[in-house]
Amino acid sequence: MNRSYFSLLFLGCFTTLLSKAQNPSLTITSSNIASEVAVSDNSFTANSCLLALGAYIRARAAADFTPVLTPSILSKIRLLVTAIGPNISLGGSSTERALSTADQTLYSALLSLASGGAVTIRYRIPQTEMTSYAWKAGTYSTNLIFTTPGGTLCLGASTYPGTLRVIVNPFIVVPAPAGITATVDNLDYFRSTALSSSHTLPFTYTVPLGLRVKTATSTFAYSNGYPGAPNPGTGTGNLSASVSAPVPGAGIALSSTYQNLSPAGGYTVPAGNKQTNTVSYTITPANLKAGFIQKGTYIATLNYEAFDAGTTPQAATVSPSSLFTVNVADLGELRVNNSDVTLSFNNLNDYQEGVSASLNNALTISKTTAYDVYVKASSSSLVNGSNTIPVGCVSISSSTGDPSVTPVTLSSTAQKILSASAPVIDRQVGLQYSIAADKVPQVLGKPPGTYNTTITYSFVAP
Repeated sequence: MNRSYFSLLFLGCFTTLLSKAQNPSLTITSSNIASEVAVSDNSFTANSCLLALGAYIRARAAADFTPVLTPSILSKIRLLVTAIGPNISLGGSSTERALSTADQTLYSALLSLASGGAVTIRYRIPQTEMTSYAWKAGTYSTNLIFTTPGGTLCLGASTYPGTLRVIVNPFIVVPAPAGITATVDNLDYFRSTALSSSHTLPFTYTVPLGLRVKTATSTFAYSNGYPGAPNPGTGTGNLSASVSAPVPGAGIALSSTYQNLSPAGGYTVPAGNKQTNTVSYTITPANLKAGFIQKGTYIATLNYEAFDAGTTPQAATVSPSSLFTVNVADLGELRVNNSDVTLSFNNLNDYQEGVSASLNNALTISKTTAYDVYVKASSSSLVNGSNTIPVGCVSISSSTGDPSVTPVTLSSTAQKILSASAPVIDRQVGLQYSIAADKVPQVLGKPPGTYNTTITYSFVAP
């Protein structure tokens, strides 16, 4: 009897399985730049060796992201295995790790109940990393390598490559800035104190930030003046602008053409991608006198452009607008520069020819509207004890031939001595006080002495 023997030869081999992983992307936009950015991805499909004793999933980056960012963003990205196959709860066997070029164990178990299947990984940039890093526009990628047990009897290792991308969208965001109102409520602004005001522009951006400004028209719109006030046609070049924070910049005189407020090359992207620029506007005393001397409201529209100042611009330009308003109040000041005026009769010639005293800066007038100046004496007589001289013997006229000054004979009733239709700041008015020869008889026969009266000058609206 012949017997046949059958031998079964089991060939054992250890192989490394290379299976393609997916390519997750973390996308940073204007809406999530200040919050956590996360995405979950079925990163790869593992074999059944995850049932083996000592199962694990490890991950690493093959190299830093390209293009390279400084400092590196590798460690800012967290990886967490959230599922292996369908309906598998990982419990505490999964740990979130920071991405590194060294292997990081994402999952481990002495005895795993997980079979092969799609491995879902959550990729996350925490909010703290978002708000402490300067995210610059671009697409950054790195190759990932995942490792699990593999080979015959799961004694080897299987690797799964993939690509992780961080996409930072190019953008500039700025809300419409608040309007600016500057008020001229003191005459010192016309003399020595510049009129200044500012507002803030809170930017969020991922590209080098350029900022420029212009006015919509070359002149201010004028309204709310006094009756009959002409439009002064004040040019916007009387207003200068500069960035006062975060870094002070040079001032520019505004015009209807865009001019840069930002430095060459723009502002660099800051940590957290947020920067608040304070833009200050100034009108010098000289420019206030030149263009804003009239009471009223002056309004200019400010047109900004926030633009990508990079060599190859990527982000769209943002064009917010605002109003700059100057309110000039109805201001007036009338100064009498000489508290005493003396007309002296000292010799025979004075009694024959009369006497006079000229004061070339008798009055200083400042008014932001048209004005009339009136003068009156406090009484009908100049008084020395019980002796009097009629104030009507004294006349007041211009000492410089100013045609706007009307000669008056002094009276206890207010009389208009000066009229002007145009506002003015610190106008000097020269006056001459006199007793003419034909008025000398009113003085003759009076006892020697000093005769006084008080003279009052006042504004009256025309």
